[in-house]
Amino acid sequence: MFKRWTALLLTLILLAALLPPAARAAQRPADPADPADPAELVRNSDREAALDGSCWLVDTLHGNCLAVSRVAEVPTVCGSCRDADPELTRLTDWPVDQLLLWEGRLIVSAGEKLLSLDPDTAAVLETRVFDAPVERFAMSPEGLYVLSGGELLYFAAGKEKAETLLSGAARFWLADPDRLCYMRDETRVYTLRLSTGTVTDAPNRASDLGDLPARQSG
Repeated sequence: MFKRWTALLLTLILLAALLPPAARAAQRPADPADPADPAELVRNSDREAALDGSCWLVDTLHGNCLAVSRVAEVPTVCGSCRDADPELTRLTDWPVDQLLLWEGRLIVSAGEKLLSLDPDTAAVLETRVFDAPVERFAMSPEGLYVLSGGELLYFAAGKEKAETLLSGAARFWLADPDRLCYMRDETRVYTLRLSTGTVTDAPNRASDLGDLPARQSG
C-alpha cells in the first residue's frame, strides 16, 4: 500500500513539473496582496475630478464656485466637463481653488482653508485652517500633503499635527505613495523617496507642466 501511494505521489509531481509555466500560473489563485498600480493609490488636487458619471469642477464662469456636472460618460480630458454638460449645478456660493475626491469625500481648498465636503450637498464635514493660502494638496493611504506658504506639510493618517517635509517648494505632486516630486523653480524636478528620505533631481524637460497631473478621478 505504501509503495502504491508513493508511486501515485511521484506521478502527480512529475505531471505538475511537465505543465507549461503559463498553465501552472493559471492554477495558482491570485494573491490578494499583489499591489495595484502605485500611481492609482494617490490623488493630486486639480481644478476638476470625476467619478461614476459625475464631474466636480471649479466653475470659473460663476465666481470659481464648486459645481457638479452629471454626464453619461466621464470625459477623459481635463477641462471638458463643461463641454460635456454645460448645465452645471452649483454646490457652493463661495469660491474654491482646487479639489480632489478621496474615500467618498470632496477635499477642496479655499484660500487658507482646506475643507472636506459631502460630494452631493457640499456640506462641510471638516475644516483645516493654515497660515497662508493652500497652493496645492494631495492624498495617499499614508496621509495628507499640503503646500502652503512655500512649505510642504505632511499630516500622517489619523494625526492632526503636521510635520514640515521641506521649505521653498513652488509646486509638488505625488507620483506614487513613495515618490513625491517637487520644483523650486522651472528648471529642475526633484524626487523625494519618502521611505528613505533620499532626493534625486533632473532637468525639467516639460514645456508646460501646468497643474500636474492633467486630470484625476476618484
